[in-house]
Amino acid sequence: MSPAGWVSLVAMLGWLALVVSALRTHRIGGRRALAMALAWAAIIALVALLIALYRRHLT
Repeated sequence: MSPAGWVSLVAMLGWLALVVSALRTHRIGGRRALAMALAWAAIIALVALLIALYRRHLT
């Protein structure tokens, strides 16, 4: 793995730690956190799908 890849991996782990600590601070339970994570994943997947379809339509 290149040095840039390691930096990216460490940065993502840092962001994950911040998110987990924020959820713990606000006392959000595991079930609700999972529901929010799945909702965000669905939104991001939908946006990625729309962008892919738009780009495919242009070619």
